[in-house]
Amino acid sequence: MFAAALDRHGLEYRRPDNLAEAAARLIADERIVGWFQGRLEFGSRALGKRSILASPLDPGMREAFRPFGAAVAVR
Repeated sequence: MFAAALDRHGLEYRRPDNLAEAAARLIADERIVGWFQGRLEFGSRALGKRSILASPLDPGMREAFRPFGAAVAVR
């Protein structure tokens, strides 16, 4: 369903074998990752289903309307 919508609008996307590794590599390269999965959430604190992932080192990514969600490695 999502791939068809992206194709219809001519948007580029990839489905790598290891999503977490690919996203981490893009963020480390100062790229912005749009992450979505499952059903839509909405609201001021809807986190997890639709997210903008980017390096917290980029001051341009820190805005009042975009809350900072810290991430930690789990081993």
